[in-house]
Amino acid sequence: MDIVQGIVASANTRVLKEPRGFMKILQFIFTICAFATTTSFSSNMKVSVQCTSDKPAESQIVPIPLDYNFQLYKLDLDVCEHSKLSLQQDFSSDSGFFVAVGVLAFLFVIGDLVLYTVYDKMYNEDIRIPTFDFAIHIVFGILFLAASSAWANSLNGLKAATSLETIRAENAKICQFDCKITEEPDFAKLNISIILGFLNLFLFTSNLWFIYKETSFFASKVDQSQPQEPQSKI
Repeated sequence: MDIVQGIVASANTRVLKEPRGFMKILQFIFTICAFATTTSFSSNMKVSVQCTSDKPAESQIVPIPLDYNFQLYKLDLDVCEHSKLSLQQDFSSDSGFFVAVGVLAFLFVIGDLVLYTVYDKMYNEDIRIPTFDFAIHIVFGILFLAASSAWANSLNGLKAATSLETIRAENAKICQFDCKITEEPDFAKLNISIILGFLNLFLFTSNLWFIYKETSFFASKVDQSQPQEPQSKI
């Protein structure tokens, strides 16, 4: 306990007021939100299936749960006596990739915050560390671009896969009399996750300038731009 208190007491929290430190706080918040809004997603839709051609029609309501990781083909949906309503899509790879990038970025941000505050002296004295930090930010910028774009495309596919047209096309025999959606799924949380993904892309790429100013490359340019003092003649 004393060791932890000593570390906290010696931490340089002033760096959190600097642009690169403040950006880390924002990254900490929004990386959590990005993957949490995806993994915690849960919604339900209901489909009404007319099982016979009798009048009045006999319909059965089929609840369809939609949860992370969106492997729709695994849903076991019994309907109309020994028949099954099927959804044949799988969006687990893109959603899993998006979550993995978010979790890795979150862990990196925690490590960076510790480095900035507890090991600030080492960060400033070792010229390799800011360069390494700069490179990792570039990597996560690329990863968030790829993951957010892929997940946005898969979300459009998920919305299409749960549309009435797709359900009827994939279950032509079951829906031969009638199928209709009585309760639509709510994808608001997943739409927010896409926005947060691209927001993290912005945060990581915009922080590059502030970290670049800590690298030896920027320091050498500053030294070269400074006018040299003329040598005095003897």
